[in-house]
Amino acid sequence: MADEPQNSLAGIRAAIKNKADGVEFDVRITKDGVPILAHDANIHEMPNDPLIKTLDFSEVNRFSNSYEARIYPSLSEALSTIEDSISPIVELKTDDAIDAVIAVLTDAPITDRFQIWTFLPSVAAEMRQKLPEAHIALNFTENSLSSYYSDQTGIPAAVHIAEILNLNAISGHLPLLAESSSDVLGQIPESLKLYTWTIREKSDIALALELDVDGLCGDSTIMMKTVIEG
Repeated sequence: MADEPQNSLAGIRAAIKNKADGVEFDVRITKDGVPILAHDANIHEMPNDPLIKTLDFSEVNRFSNSYEARIYPSLSEALSTIEDSISPIVELKTDDAIDAVIAVLTDAPITDRFQIWTFLPSVAAEMRQKLPEAHIALNFTENSLSSYYSDQTGIPAAVHIAEILNLNAISGHLPLLAESSSDVLGQIPESLKLYTWTIREKSDIALALELDVDGLCGDSTIMMKTVIEG
């Protein structure tokens, strides 16, 4: 998706065309409860960078050169674009209106294939309760879980919380995984998948493969496939 706007329908179509296994996008909620694709909490294209949660969908759904390139499409539009082609990886950036996200996911034709990623253990817990069969991954950095589990950081904290919540995977920043000792990496049980992000260079792909991760999230499907299939 590196050649297309992030979190856009054009980026999703590029991932499908390039035969990615899945496509990751970020989800936030508008004031009127519509899940949309957006990484940041603010709309930077508008004066004063208003928060998405203070705007209705109609107010954010107008930044485009075309339908394909439009940024801030709805989650429903994204899933309709994907249909049954590849796996959608939905990263939830907020704990607002989780039921609105669940409603869109369960109405989609690909409910058996989507993954949910989040940095927020509370969101992971709620999703596990309400979507017991969903594939859920906990994202983490070295200190992102310190407010939830003060005794540990990094991989040990992520493993601890993922096991408590009965999650399927943990997803760590590549430099953190690379800097971890074999003893720390060995603490990840076989029951948990290990993913990493964000892959932008060929050297990152080679490093991730050395770490024997189960999945890579990056900007270029073509580059990743070229190195992996190499």
